[in-house]
Amino acid sequence: MPLLPPMPPMPPMPPMPPMVEEAGSSGGVVHLLVAHMGEARPLLSDLGLRRVREDGPFARFEGEGVHLVVAGQGKANAGAGVAYLHARSGGIRHAAWLNVGIAGHARFDLGSVRLGHKIVDVAAGHAIYPPLVFARPCASTVVFTVDRVEGGYPEDGVYDMEASAFCQVATRFCTSELVQVIKIVADNRLHPALRMTAGECTQRMAPAIEVVAAVIHDLRKLSAVLRRGHADPAGWVDLTSRWSFSTTQKLQLRRLLQHWSALLPCEDPSKYLGSARGAKAAMSALRGRLDAARLESSVVHD
Repeated sequence: MPLLPPMPPMPPMPPMPPMVEEAGSSGGVVHLLVAHMGEARPLLSDLGLRRVREDGPFARFEGEGVHLVVAGQGKANAGAGVAYLHARSGGIRHAAWLNVGIAGHARFDLGSVRLGHKIVDVAAGHAIYPPLVFARPCASTVVFTVDRVEGGYPEDGVYDMEASAFCQVATRFCTSELVQVIKIVADNRLHPALRMTAGECTQRMAPAIEVVAAVIHDLRKLSAVLRRGHADPAGWVDLTSRWSFSTTQKLQLRRLLQHWSALLPCEDPSKYLGSARGAKAAMSALRGRLDAARLESSVVHD
């Protein structure tokens, strides 16, 4: 991935505004994080996003059902950008999250688009597996997040500098099904990573916007499902009337059913509880089905 000009130092974060709910027609919301304005410009134009005038450390844009932050390069900026966007957009609990940006790969053609089905923090040695629960408009691959520009591409995957931190922080604010990464190849062995201008970055991004827009559309639909689930998730009334749940178990059950709404919206959770005896067994059965569904979603073809 090319090294772009550094972002200016960050001033103190302004106070958080009152919590608001998004008024989009579907009720679904997607938060986008990019590292550079060159990555943001084609998205701003295609999605009709407008600049939010505020005294803050990051540039923020918004439109109907979509918020975007330009966070700067690197893991620290990505994590801070996620937290900032969550706070400044009102702490919307049902929002989906999408990291969009350029990356490098040894052999993929420039402009190739890939979803991330495994996000690896190379320095920390841990991985995150975003469940791809929507129709995939492109192939997927492993995303390796590094602390410095990687021009050798030692592993078969794309290399970036933000995705792992983005996922780690974003999953604090919503279910893992709604945290996704999509990367556009901007350098490879034939076209090595060099200092790239914002205009060149925009040129690399522009052909991928149709694919990115399709992912945003599907994530908004999933976000709308989760928004409805915050009232009473599907299966809540049935389960809480059949068994007695403690206060802690009710919190766990609500979270499980919210995951269910995002991952298995067309399945009735009650059908998997025929032999369950008690609240603990019921939640164990739900976890088993969710784990199986996540495993199914991780079977990808590049």
